[in-house]
Amino acid sequence: MREPSIKVEAITVVAGNVTIDLAAKNARISIEKSNTYTPPVYKGVGKPFMRELFTSKYVHGKDGMGDLNLPEPL
Repeated sequence: MREPSIKVEAITVVAGNVTIDLAAKNARISIEKSNTYTPPVYKGVGKPFMRELFTSKYVHGKDGMGDLNLPEPL
């Protein structure tokens, strides 16, 4: 198997479509589902600078992943 030419060193998330905690959780779920290696996940900004946080649960579901009911990340 060929070594990948790009290596993800870390993933950062910010609040937007979902809260910062949910964004971090979803990043960890996505990493686990990729079945490759586990880069660290870092939380960035938890809310917009100039207004209140408005999430998009009506589009992305309560879990931010279309309500797929995926298992909790390890």
